[in-house]
Amino acid sequence: MNVSVIIPVTGKGKRFGEEVPKQFYELAGQPIILHTVKNIITSPLISGGVIVCGAGI
Repeated sequence: MNVSVIIPVTGKGKRFGEEVPKQFYELAGQPIILHTVKNIITSPLISGGVIVCGAGI
């Protein structure tokens, strides 16, 4: 079975209250988006995916 994911990275994180958009905020020394992507690409259940970002991100 092929399972693909779509990771939306389009928000500016205004409600997050930081100057950096939430997906680029560092957690344990790495951007949050990197934690997300690493978990997905190392999963044996996921065969592919796409990261979608808006202009200016």
